[in-house]
Parts: sequence; C-alpha cells; structure tokens
Amino acid sequence: MGPPLAGAPRVLERQLLQAAVDGDLRRFKGMVTALDAGKGCPREAVEAVKHDGAGALHLAARQGRTPVCAYLVEELRVDVNAMDDSGITPLGHAVGAGTVDSVRYLLDHGANPDKTDVTNDDLELQTARRHKAEQEVGTLKEERKKLECSFATLNEEKKKLECSVASLKEEKKKLEYYVADLLKLAHVQKDKMKEIVDICGE
Repeated sequence: MGPPLAGAPRVLERQLLQAAVDGDLRRFKGMVTALDAGKGCPREAVEAVKHDGAGALHLAARQGRTPVCAYLVEELRVDVNAMDDSGITPLGHAVGAGTVDSVRYLLDHGANPDKTDVTNDDLELQTARRHKAEQEVGTLKEERKKLECSFATLNEEKKKLECSVASLKEEKKKLEYYVADLLKLAHVQKDKMKEIVDICGE
C-alpha cells in the first residue's frame, strides 16, 4: 500500500488517487465509474482529478503500479506524456522514483524520454540513495566477514578445549591407575609388615 494522500480534494477524488497509489485496480475502476456518473467520459473525469498538480497516471507511475498505468493508457487513453503542474511527465515520475517496470511500460507505450524533465535534485537524490545503499551493503558484508572470522575462531577454541578435556581425561585415568597401584603396593607392604611383626612376636 502506498502513502496516504493528505489534503487530496473531495472523497471520491481522494479515493481514486489513493487507489492509484496503492495499485488497487479494482477499486480504481470503481472510483472511475463513480466519478464519471454515467456521462460516458471516464478519461476526462480522471484527468480532472489531481493531487499537488499530479494526476492518477503520474502517481501510479511513481509508485510502480504498472497495471493501473496500463488501464489508464490502454483503456482510458490518458495522455502518456501529460505533464503535471511542475512540467514532469509520468515517465519523469517513474524515472525519478526508480520504478523500473513502470519506466519500461511507459516507454513501450509511447512515452517520450525527451520530456521526462527529471530535475537535478531528483537525480542527485537517487544517486545519494544508491550510494547510501551501497555503503550499507558494504558495511553488512564487512560485519558478516567479522562474524565468520569470530565463528571460525570460536570453532578453533572449541577444538582446543575438547582436546584439553580429552587430555585431562587421559591424565585422570593414568592417575587412577597409579593410585590403584599404590594402594595395592601399600596393602602388600602392610601384609609383609604384619608377617614380620608376627615372626618377631614368636
């Protein structure tokens, strides 16, 4: 769903433009029928509705709502090169917003690329956004590498710890055997001492 249109004129007109922004073709067609009110002039009814100087085709193109653009251009015959109050065509809106599918559709259906009138501010904003996105992707890749290195280090430490535990277990076994041998030897020595005492006592 697209952003809400604040301050758009009248309810039906606002709903028409909002449907264009949202890409809700079924609701958009319903609003066209309601606005035309049986006069048989749906194109004129749609072209008369604007928001901040931009019509339904400009708004749909900016949001990448290609099915709505197709309905406006192919069925209602709305002028594909119509300029808004700022002198920007639907193609200019699509280019400025980077909605590739709408740009391709409009060019395939007669949009004049020489009339896009994309301002330098739009191009600079797109470049800045792309640069920021590339930086964020680069940062994420660096963080991923750091995490992978950390995991590798942890795995190495885990292996070392497992080896240490295994070594300790072996040492424990050896110590247990040694203690057992000492106990046996002590028991033997005790028996011998008892024998000597018994002999001396006789």
